[in-house]
Amino acid sequence: MLTNRDYTSMIQFMTTLDWRSEHLEQLIQKGLSERFGLHNSMCWRTDQEQNMYDLKFYNTAKPFNQAYQSFYMSKDLMHPKNYG
Repeated sequence: MLTNRDYTSMIQFMTTLDWRSEHLEQLIQKGLSERFGLHNSMCWRTDQEQNMYDLKFYNTAKPFNQAYQSFYMSKDLMHPKNYG
C-alpha cells in the first residue's frame, strides 16, 4: 500500500518533468530508476487504434526486448487493446 510520502514523491517527480521534451520517455524512465528504484522499464506511444509503437526500453537486455516485441507484447495486460 502506498503511503502519503509515496504519493508526495510521485507528485514531486511529475511536476519536475519537462512535458514538452522530445526525450520525455527517457526522462521518465531515468527518474523512475533514480527516485523509485525501478531500474528496468519500457514506455510506448499509442495511436488512435490503440496500436503500440515507438517502444523505449530502459536497462533491459536485447533478448528481452526482442522476446517482448515478438511474443509478449500482444499478451501484455497493460497493452491498450487488452482493456477498455
